[in-house]
Amino acid sequence: MLVGQHRYTVDAKGRVPLSPQHVKHLTSALVLTTGYNRCIWILSEKDFQAARPALKETELLNPKSLRLRRQFLGCVEHTTPDGQNRIRIPELLRQIAGITAKKNQVVMVGVGQHVECWEKSRWLQYCKQELTDENLVEDARVMGLWSDGPTPSRQNGGELRTDDI
Repeated sequence: MLVGQHRYTVDAKGRVPLSPQHVKHLTSALVLTTGYNRCIWILSEKDFQAARPALKETELLNPKSLRLRRQFLGCVEHTTPDGQNRIRIPELLRQIAGITAKKNQVVMVGVGQHVECWEKSRWLQYCKQELTDENLVEDARVMGLWSDGPTPSRQNGGELRTDDI
């Protein structure tokens, strides 16, 4: 599982290192694409191929379906890390993510099956605005991970359950 945050500088050629922890879980064949909130998703070719059928089954003439296809498939770039475990982020993806010569500090965030690459100030702004206690509790409620009780309990091998609240 890809976890943790790592800060790096994108070099003049658009290259950024992958952390040693992330390299362990990502194969040599990688896919870069646009993610939610104008970040860049980095995932293994295997995980990308596993996700494609869900998008392929969406209705071709449905505007929401087309928006998702454009978001995730329209900017796909295939890459492999170099000998120093760096990947080159194409100019288009850097522009979408707000990564420029002056704003070249990025945060690589492991979020399970993929890594998100954020321009540093956008990441900090996102954290401040979106990762609030209220939003996190509401998201956990919607996903069935949290009830109206004071705290969740952990049971069944560490899964978050709310049965005892």
